[in-house]
Amino acid sequence: LRRRLTKVAVCGTSGTVLLTERVASPGGAARKVLRGPRRYDKSVLKLPGGKRAVDAICRRSPAGHVVRSPSSSLAKLMAWHYEKPITKKEVLAHHSDYVTAHLRGPRAPLVSDWHNSLKLGYDVSPGALRYPDWMKQLMREGGGAKASFK
Repeated sequence: LRRRLTKVAVCGTSGTVLLTERVASPGGAARKVLRGPRRYDKSVLKLPGGKRAVDAICRRSPAGHVVRSPSSSLAKLMAWHYEKPITKKEVLAHHSDYVTAHLRGPRAPLVSDWHNSLKLGYDVSPGALRYPDWMKQLMREGGGAKASFK
């Protein structure tokens, strides 16, 4: 199937995330899921580290930004980090990106679209297309969560 596959689209809710291996283990058929998944509708407020994550995000992010929601991808990422520090071997994946990479092969890179990245804090405004400075500061303050994305 992979040899004949030229295009693939996977549809899913943009707030469902998991932490996977950055690269599939040698001989592995796919990246292992290391933590998760956390569904799109899952608030982190009752999870260990959840309130701390939301408070940190609200201190740095602009008022009204989607990442301020306790069910945002960024809140889930930060809560995971506060529960147990994220290592350089782990990477955040939206579930549709994980499935797409799996279909493409064990060494296929994880790539995302704007809708998924937006819930993580990515700035999709004209001319930007990057993670904003406030988010980089948040990651520095988070003490290592920066290892999970570029």
